[in-house]
Amino acid sequence: MAAQEPKGKLSYSPATGTMSYRKAIDPHTGVGAEQTTINCLLFDSLMTKDGQGREIPAMAESWTVAPDWKYIDFKLRKGIKFNNGDPFTSKVGQRPLWRQ
Repeated sequence: MAAQEPKGKLSYSPATGTMSYRKAIDPHTGVGAEQTTINCLLFDSLMTKDGQGREIPAMAESWTVAPDWKYIDFKLRKGIKFNNGDPFTSKVGQRPLWRQ
């Protein structure tokens, strides 16, 4: 299925202050139903789940788990681009994982 162009505008106005908003949209600090919902709407995943709760491909077309579970190798789906047209690459995908 071909990706559709974005339509409309998404606005989110938190009920509390700016710090709450920053935490809500940050996948590393957002916790709870509201934050999970926001993150699911804003960010795509390497994997997702089907209706039975099984992991299925999303931005990764496949993956291999190391025998000792110390790492997972993801094969990225080709042709994925950000809304500004920049390609999604492994380097970009690693950035959020290595931030401190």
